Amino acid sequence: NSWITVTFVLIYDVSNRNTPILRNTFSVLGNYKDGRMLDNGFMYLVNHQYIDRSKLLPWYNIGGGPVICSWAWIYWFPLWIYKIPSFINVISFNLNSPSSSFRLRCFIGEYSNILYMSSKYIYLAQTSY
Repeated sequence: NSWITVTFVLIYDVSNRNTPILRNTFSVLGNYKDGRMLDNGFMYLVNHQYIDRSKLLPWYNIGGGPVICSWAWIYWFPLWIYKIPSFINVISFNLNSPSSSFRLRCFIGEYSNILYMSSKYIYLAQTSY
């Protein structure tokens, strides 16, 4: 049995805190790791999915059904040997127009347990095993 985990993103309008309104939902295959929001309204979320025998490629759903990421969309380092290989997914969207600005970038790398973010870059790091 393989475990399948999915990160769900629910965006609510809380301008009236007594009656929040659900504005948008996304789902991305993998475990939520961390996220940040920039001052300009862009959200960046990172999740990961262990690569195992299930051979599930990353997928996302922004309302029209699941879209499977092809191998051509996945970045990786061909000469690297991974101890715990994972798909690392970086999800981005602007809160002002989440559906039209949604982007997903998929990488193969080691499971990353530390995230730093500047206004221009996302840094993923890991502690040694």
